Amino acid sequence: MGRSLIKGTVQVGLQHFTRRMTEHAQVFEEAFGCLPYPGTINVRVDRLIEIQPTSSIRDPVDGQQELLIEACLINGLPAFRIRPSVIGNPGAGGHGDDILEISSCTEIPGIAPGVEVMLEFFRDLPIEA
Repeated sequence: MGRSLIKGTVQVGLQHFTRRMTEHAQVFEEAFGCLPYPGTINVRVDRLIEIQPTSSIRDPVDGQQELLIEACLINGLPAFRIRPSVIGNPGAGGHGDDILEISSCTEIPGIAPGVEVMLEFFRDLPIEA
């Protein structure tokens, strides 16, 4: 299994995960193995990256979806990609696969809209067509 690096740009979010992770911290702590820093960092990438989840949890706010989770790194720090997925309708939910929602158990320094970040996945990403 390889590793893949991809650059992306931080986008403004709607704070949906801040609420989830504040009100339901224990659900995310069980999934991550650590208490999450509330919220996600929305990272726009230049291609679609389908998630390869290593785990999933039922969304504690929206019972119609599950949250797919894939371990990764952001700027070299441990993180998790979270991909909302509508149950029974794979591919629906969340921003899609070109805006990646990234969470961590610590605050990631220097994050602001427009900042470029480096994501690393513990797998080979498909080569762009």
